Amino acid sequence: MEISEEQCYEILTQHSVRKTETRVQVLEVFFEYAYALAHSDIEKALGDSFDRVTLYRTLHTFEQAGIIHEVPSQGEPKFGLGPLLAVQGNNHDQHINFTCQMCKQTFCLENITPPQLDYSGDYTITSLSITAKGICKTCKEKN
Repeated sequence: MEISEEQCYEILTQHSVRKTETRVQVLEVFFEYAYALAHSDIEKALGDSFDRVTLYRTLHTFEQAGIIHEVPSQGEPKFGLGPLLAVQGNNHDQHINFTCQMCKQTFCLENITPPQLDYSGDYTITSLSITAKGICKTCKEKN
């Protein structure tokens, strides 16, 4: 999904994040891909535009502001757009993550509501992450 620079500025403003060229470009990368991205994926997409530390700080800032969230994955951590950004009007923090066994990409399935837990024990659940595995639509169409 393509996003304009003006829309990026609006998202950063809504999340009280200072607008910089780095942040705008990183946000554009997240909207360019339908799946969760690792630090190395973003580096590859941006080329040598920014140093590694700046990129890590940007990802940390975005995560703290709720623009992105960490997606459970094996190996290098991956990040996906926050629920409010990924699907217009969807504001739940709980969703299912889907990892394709062929291409290894991880997708946030915002349109599927995970089961509600009826839990009244000693723990307070603040977020729930369920990971499903299978074959994504693109890989399925290739075979």
